[in-house]
Amino acid sequence: MLNPYNQLWDAPNVIVTDASAFPGSGIAGATLTVMALTIRACRHLVDQYRTGLVPKTKVHL
Repeated sequence: MLNPYNQLWDAPNVIVTDASAFPGSGIAGATLTVMALTIRACRHLVDQYRTGLVPKTKVHL
């Protein structure tokens, strides 16, 4: 199950932004819907990051 921002309830650091987030299969193309869900999830993640709810980590390359 996902919350309104496509995060898993049990693991909020996992975000599902593809068609597997849909409860069933549709008969029409869902590309624009998937793109809109991805943008919404990303904006929410950025808002959480800016308010300090997402920990800042070092990236090792």
